[in-house]
Amino acid sequence: MRNSLLTWFMSLALLGWIMGCSADPSDTPQAVEPSPTEGGESNEDTETGPTDPDVEDGEGDANVEEDAEEIQDTETPSDTAVPDGETEPTDAGSGDGEDPEDVEEDGEESDGDDPDTEGPEEVVWQDCDAGDVAWAKRAIQAILGRNPKGINEAKALAAMVKETDRATVAFEMTRMSEYMGRWADFLMDELRVNRVGDKAMFECYTSTPQSGDGGDLAAHIRDNTPATSYPGGGFNMSDVLGSCLDLDDISPLYRAHLFAMMSKPITGANVGALEMDITRRQDFGENFSAIYTHRGVVCVSCHNSAWGVTDSSDPEEDRHWALPGLFEEAIYGANTGRDEMEVYSAFRHLGVVGGGSRPWNMDNGCGTFTAKENISVDPADIDAYLVSAIGKTGSIWDVEAALHQGFMGLAEDGLQLAPETMAVDPNEGFAYLIATRVVNQVWQELTGYPLTLVHYIPRNEEQRDLFLELTTQFVESKFSLKTLLVDIVTHPLFNQVAPRAGCGLNSPYVLPNVWNPWVLDEPDTTMTKNSSGDGVHRKSARTLLRSIQHAMDWPTNNTYPNGLDEEFHKAIGVFVKDAEPGFLGVDFQGMLSWESRYGACENQGSGFDWIVKLLDGMGDYQVINGEIPTLRQLVSALKDRMFSEPEVSDEEALLLAQFVGIESIDVPAIEVPDLQDNLRGLCGVFAEAPQFLLVGMAENMDNVTAPEVVVSNYTFETACEGLSETLFPGATIECGEEDVTIDSNDEE
Repeated sequence: MRNSLLTWFMSLALLGWIMGCSADPSDTPQAVEPSPTEGGESNEDTETGPTDPDVEDGEGDANVEEDAEEIQDTETPSDTAVPDGETEPTDAGSGDGEDPEDVEEDGEESDGDDPDTEGPEEVVWQDCDAGDVAWAKRAIQAILGRNPKGINEAKALAAMVKETDRATVAFEMTRMSEYMGRWADFLMDELRVNRVGDKAMFECYTSTPQSGDGGDLAAHIRDNTPATSYPGGGFNMSDVLGSCLDLDDISPLYRAHLFAMMSKPITGANVGALEMDITRRQDFGENFSAIYTHRGVVCVSCHNSAWGVTDSSDPEEDRHWALPGLFEEAIYGANTGRDEMEVYSAFRHLGVVGGGSRPWNMDNGCGTFTAKENISVDPADIDAYLVSAIGKTGSIWDVEAALHQGFMGLAEDGLQLAPETMAVDPNEGFAYLIATRVVNQVWQELTGYPLTLVHYIPRNEEQRDLFLELTTQFVESKFSLKTLLVDIVTHPLFNQVAPRAGCGLNSPYVLPNVWNPWVLDEPDTTMTKNSSGDGVHRKSARTLLRSIQHAMDWPTNNTYPNGLDEEFHKAIGVFVKDAEPGFLGVDFQGMLSWESRYGACENQGSGFDWIVKLLDGMGDYQVINGEIPTLRQLVSALKDRMFSEPEVSDEEALLLAQFVGIESIDVPAIEVPDLQDNLRGLCGVFAEAPQFLLVGMAENMDNVTAPEVVVSNYTFETACEGLSETLFPGATIECGEEDVTIDSNDEE
């Protein structure tokens, strides 16, 4: 109860921070979801209806044909939505730049009266960056899936940015130990690796990989058909996943998972073999559509790459901005799709799964299959079609072969569009859809919101352009997850400062409508663009878990939960199985479950956790300073550890004192009754605070000072030294008390 009350006060404080995104204090916050219009009508984007008989395949969206012509002449699309008359953004990977108070090179301050001196440049939204320290904090959360160890880690990374740039530091962060586990879990969720139930894949994905093999296994799968055995011995999909992350190419993972997916069918009783197989085809097909193509056979009749029911030739009315290329035609043979059982029969289980062939000699736990040449005619007598007509003997072998050819084609020369028809090679179109799915999901993981609506198509030009830009770069990088992450965390939208910081803009509502596309319908025309407040969101459930476990030095969760852990994961939004796919929002049951598990911050492991280490830090402080630290100083260290905000305001101090049951927190900590229990209680409060649960809008943190109580000797200097060993192993780095110098030792 004490935790809930204090958390409520802190929530009110952060609500004020979020509402600081409005230039006018009287502005009300916007809802992310559109409300029904006054007449009770639903939003036009969710309408469904029969296929327009007047629209032939390849006709429709005029925007797409124009876009196709444009991208033929450019290697990479331009940056997102830079308004006419405004300057292009400076390199988002650079440091903070010069201090506005710096003097000129001759040492004299400018008086601004020189007639030859141009006036100040107009401020554009790309200039409203929150600074390198704030960026470092957000990059740690994004790339490593945890909060910083404290402000010193963020400041050490920011100092390295000043010596190099953001892109370099972000890429090198993928060397850190947390990277593989964070993204292995993400990709397993994306591939719908069931953790519980009849379809649990613990025999194939045995655990979340924490290390790889350098990429040898993934390279073999990339370069060979499933008939070519891997010479390195037996392996499972956990090995493939770790190897793909080492190789930094996720295409082999998506090819190999096709077979692993087929090894775990749904089960049933009191039904004939063929009837059961038809049901399984439906289940496999729907999962395939969600995992791979991000297209639904039913939805494409109204929303596809050629046209949509929300399409319009008037850009002001257009709510359908598809990526260039006729992708539904590529995979289904027609823009409006085809009979779903023809598509789903490519995932026939009967007579395909259970033979003696193992793709690439993968372990039995990932399935055995009838060799392609030995597959008999479909007992359901259905001519299967997926990417091409594969007939009555079509199977998962044909799907994998098409994907293999598609990935190879994209890696060689990118997506090629027919100049007039915008048709794409079916195999390459198939692989390209997977690339778009990965890009969209990673963007959503890092920023909270997808670039498409539920029918897989962007709602506006700004979403479409950013989607195209990121996908193009992802394909050009040969499906490099690291490149995609760097592109996102160095994008100007990623580190936008809170509007209350000022920044010189006339309005906070100036950002491209990529987070909240519904604002075009705002009656107030000054609010028809996004602000950085629109990007605020709850961290994904696995990131929340990693954040609290890392902060408190607790062990991580098992890959396959059971009992109470399973129910807890379901409640907070972790993917556990097809029927429990997880969620990104906040609900009451989830918050109750989170508080029940972490509200008292009880040690979740068997060793000393961070709270115990904080108490040990009291002794170190006393040795150095000759006095015992106050409770305020311990709370400062705890806040720093939880969310890198060590300052304790006077308003907070009053609430904290009431929580602990003392008059003031400015007393020697040793005088506080039940000190460890009270610190754990405060830890539980902070674990439920919006500052811990939410992310998406940054505050400038360049002047934040580290707490006075140092835990485990984690200073700026030791943080820098630890990071430099991992990030720049071949460089000569000097770590000072507040700065760093990097010599790459490159030979001239």
